[in-house]
Amino acid sequence: TGTRDTNFYTLIDYNRAGVALIEIVTEPDFTDPKDVRIFLNKISSIIEHLGVCDTKLEGSVRCDANVSIEGKKKVEIKNVNSFKDVEKALTYEITRQKTMSVHDIEIKAETRHWDDLRKITKQARTKEEEQDYRYFPEPDIPTIVLGNEFVSSLKAKMPELPDERKVRFVTDYKLSEHVAQVLIDNKELSDFFEVSVKIYSSPKEIANWIVTDLMGFIDDSEQKGSIFSGLKIEAKHIADLARLVDQNIINRSTAKTILRQITKTGEMPSQLAAKINASKIDDAGVIAEAVESIFIREKSAVIDAKTNPNAANFLLGKVMQLTKGKADPKVALNLITTKLTESN
Repeated sequence: TGTRDTNFYTLIDYNRAGVALIEIVTEPDFTDPKDVRIFLNKISSIIEHLGVCDTKLEGSVRCDANVSIEGKKKVEIKNVNSFKDVEKALTYEITRQKTMSVHDIEIKAETRHWDDLRKITKQARTKEEEQDYRYFPEPDIPTIVLGNEFVSSLKAKMPELPDERKVRFVTDYKLSEHVAQVLIDNKELSDFFEVSVKIYSSPKEIANWIVTDLMGFIDDSEQKGSIFSGLKIEAKHIADLARLVDQNIINRSTAKTILRQITKTGEMPSQLAAKINASKIDDAGVIAEAVESIFIREKSAVIDAKTNPNAANFLLGKVMQLTKGKADPKVALNLITTKLTESN
């Protein structure tokens, strides 16, 4: 023990030795915290598609934000654990500085930490002026000059980037702009989609299952590790599920129940569907009784369905609910349509 003045040695932590550091510094071009978050998501997606790192905050990626208003002193915000929190921290800090400015309170150059629990920034330490850092070039590291030929060779080897992938998803798979964007925002998710499509070529149906349903089981994409952590699901499961729905072996309601079970057990959808279909009701007489019961209960919906064919789906839903999803939806819908026609 001792002080810096009395110790005979200094300990240096080399735990990051040999790990490359890439630092991206932007100009002060942002005025809206929402734009900052969009930018960070974009950069993160590009880095991930390039295979640089896994882009998880506080792991491979860190983000510090600097705020200054009306030409006043710069405040740096650290200890931010997600892109969502970057937006929240900036929103709070801008409001804090504007309030201080209105009341003629001096804004000091300082480093502040984001308190995620209280949703505020707290002072960590005051900042020195730039000249106090005593910046000077490292004499033992020569300037690295990257020639045009080297840069051109890198461009030629570039993998498909997010924007290019999005265009391909929209063009080749006929996905909507929104669905394509959700998929390419995370490389692991878009890779999962493409593997699924190779197994069963129904891109729109598979994309819909991933974006609308599977995403509900996936934790925040800014977490550490795989976005599928804790889920026993693979591309083959989604492909099989989409096939079962396309071929009318199961309805969408049953498929959602199966998906929930897949994430826990890893069973193939076709195996689960076989168990469910063993108790499936396809007897027209039994289903007709359920239809009759719903027509008695839902008289206003029946009247509406006579003039609005789409309202028949409401009645179908009620029949499926009554039979606990076991009624054959095709048989049920045919019976509903016939009964509506006969009662006109």
